[in-house]
Amino acid sequence: MSVTRFDVHALIRLDVPQPLKWAVTLLIVWVAYLLRAKVFTAVPPLPILFFLPAILFSAIFFGRRFGFFATALSSVIAAYFFLPPIGNLGIAAPNAAFSLALFILTSALITVMGSALRNAYLRSEQLQRQTAIAHEDAEKARALAEKGERERQLLLVEFGHRVKNDMQRTIATLHLQAVHSAPDVASALRQAASQINVVASMHDRLAHHDGEMSVDMNEYLQDLVTGLNYSMAETRPVEILVEAQALKLPLDRAGSVGLITNELITNALKHAFPDGRTGKITVDFCRTDQQFVLTVSDDGIGLPDETHDSTLQRKGLGRKLTRALAAQLGGELVATTGDPTGATTVLSFPVVQN
Repeated sequence: MSVTRFDVHALIRLDVPQPLKWAVTLLIVWVAYLLRAKVFTAVPPLPILFFLPAILFSAIFFGRRFGFFATALSSVIAAYFFLPPIGNLGIAAPNAAFSLALFILTSALITVMGSALRNAYLRSEQLQRQTAIAHEDAEKARALAEKGERERQLLLVEFGHRVKNDMQRTIATLHLQAVHSAPDVASALRQAASQINVVASMHDRLAHHDGEMSVDMNEYLQDLVTGLNYSMAETRPVEILVEAQALKLPLDRAGSVGLITNELITNALKHAFPDGRTGKITVDFCRTDQQFVLTVSDDGIGLPDETHDSTLQRKGLGRKLTRALAAQLGGELVATTGDPTGATTVLSFPVVQN
């Protein structure tokens, strides 16, 4: 029957009284003597080699002290029973003395090596236990972290839904008031509702990233354009495309970018494609080096004459809003007319806000 790892471990870690270990060591040395003297009597010379397994066993399973004890005991028995003159501890022949000395040296080396193996095994077992405990603690910590993250995400989703529901009620109220208002007032109310809707849609994309609430800009801008297509562009032959990288922005910065995008697309839909003209509006959001860049371009009739300069001096609440939001982001807003037609507005702002 083979000795399993568990059996070896149990023998090495066997917690028995010290006197019992001394007794067992004495017993296995005496058994080694009996095997050589009574059983294997026809074995060739060097009978003292029969004691080496007993010495190795004592050193590995009991420790260095017991290995040396087995060595001393084996040397005395060998000198008395196997080396001439038999029955006397005195050794007359030089060859016998040399054999005994070599045996003692070999046994001592076996004892040192056996006890070293024992200590290495015990240290390995201790390290494995410590590793298992550390792994268990790490698993518990990971489980707690995952649970905390799930709870934060649930709270975040609930927060987003509550805020969005409140904003949707406000939007509905503004649309209802617009129905019964003068055209100019109704237009302003609908514009305000559109801007609130931009912020409301952002709360559907809230996520917890690097310790703060953030928004995936690709998903957010896609949602924003879908809403504009539904509310404004469905009756116009204008295609709105979004080409945005999946970049994470903090909640406040994402809201500013969304409001600017909404304003630029709305202006393009209102002014760049008169008389049912077909066309395309493209929204691009990316990162270049240390800046985020939002580009809204169209292939419409271009900018009016009063807006040819790149500082956007045209009067109007929408332009004032976009300039204010760009300044809040620490960025710059530049508008240009295409060649021969179309217009492009570029918002650049730093990745790290001062």
